[in-house]
Amino acid sequence: MSVNKAFLLEELKAFAKASGDHNPIHTNEEVARRLIFGSVIVHGIYALCKLLEYAFGLVNENVKLSIVNLQADFLKPIKVGIEVTLKLDTFTANEMSGVILDSNSSTVLLKVSCSLRSLKESALPEYSYAPSTEAVPKELSSEQMPETFARETKAFLDMSILRKLLPLLSERLVLGDILLLFGSSRIVGMKYPGLHSLYSSLNVIDTPGSYNRTDYIRYSLSNYDRRINRAEINMLFDQKQATVIAYRRPPPVQQLQGFRLEKYPRLPLYAKRRALVLGGSRGLGAAASLILAARGASVMITYNRGKREAETLANQINRFGGEAKIVQINVCNESIDNCKDILSFAPTHLYYFASPHIFAGERSFFSSGLYNQFCKVYVTKYVEIVRCLHKEKLRYVFYPSSIAIEEKPINMQEYVLAKVSGEYACDYLEKTFSTLRVFRPRLERVRTDQTASLLPVSALDCYDCLDPLFNEFDHLYHKENL
Repeated sequence: MSVNKAFLLEELKAFAKASGDHNPIHTNEEVARRLIFGSVIVHGIYALCKLLEYAFGLVNENVKLSIVNLQADFLKPIKVGIEVTLKLDTFTANEMSGVILDSNSSTVLLKVSCSLRSLKESALPEYSYAPSTEAVPKELSSEQMPETFARETKAFLDMSILRKLLPLLSERLVLGDILLLFGSSRIVGMKYPGLHSLYSSLNVIDTPGSYNRTDYIRYSLSNYDRRINRAEINMLFDQKQATVIAYRRPPPVQQLQGFRLEKYPRLPLYAKRRALVLGGSRGLGAAASLILAARGASVMITYNRGKREAETLANQINRFGGEAKIVQINVCNESIDNCKDILSFAPTHLYYFASPHIFAGERSFFSSGLYNQFCKVYVTKYVEIVRCLHKEKLRYVFYPSSIAIEEKPINMQEYVLAKVSGEYACDYLEKTFSTLRVFRPRLERVRTDQTASLLPVSALDCYDCLDPLFNEFDHLYHKENL
């Protein structure tokens, strides 16, 4: 049995209120776009509960059920708004196993097996809980992550939201199990590892006779592997024992903090340069904007959703005597012909850093939808923008390609093929317009939000990457002004 579903942001915000897990990776689009997965992802526990809810709806028995044993493995993130398939392999009154799949690739995102037993209402203890008032997750640096602790936290739940969000679960599963499941999400997302957390797996076992508190969840760290930032957390509540595996994921890269103005003296050839930096509010685009403005160019920075980041960047540039403006544009859905601010700016140089989330592919599946998404940004809209701006003053383009074209990573095939097409588009644009010059260097892996990973990988600093490339760009096309 299976059913398709797309999780909505409103659901996740409701679950956050019900459980107390307000981690912004699950609720804040602007923040989540700069995190490891590039978008809002579903709370793992909420996805698990939706699968249980689906199973309960297929079994026509109105009895209270208690978890005997549960194993949930959160294998890949479930992104908000993306259609997934909830599939049950086993569903009886006492057994349930199933998966949540990517509807396009059939990749397993969540795997669950669960044994249950029926209980009489009279056998259930009294539970003490209240809605959570904690709204800001704790932020721990890698150095602040303790290697051992034992703590406890009050059981929290907003029952009114639970009944609307998961009506069958609220009726069929004993309250103690719900408090433990929801509490594990809150502990991981808000307390430890906290803000920079990633919930990986959950094991729950029934331990009859071991009566723990029914108002506080006790939790302790049994193991922390600092090499890979992996934490094993034990939890006790009522007659249940849970073991959670969680990771500390990398925090967003603080691009502005790495900029050193003194490294980029003003140059005469930049005095009349009007540089349009598409995708300039973060990552490589933000670093490029700072370097260009420091050297004396007039910079226009575009952003899609990161208005606050763009404003912060422009303010920093203007404070050190540079010239920067910002403009909002969705490259995929808007035509630059209609953007009067960009047309009146009349850029002489285009720095094209617009990009979707690049690590979105699967090893064993080619997604035509993902390939088309990359091509729309790297080829179709790029060519359209260059053609439009060349009619005005545009004469030079900096188009960052990727060394992934040579390395051919198996999980980035859609990205690589789109970048290859982008390089050919650069060549054809130069042939079409004799007055246009396009520089398309293949960049190595650079340390940005786009390239963040759970395990440590070597990556170049943005400024160390761009500075020599900008120098090469200038020597190739601006020799007479050097």
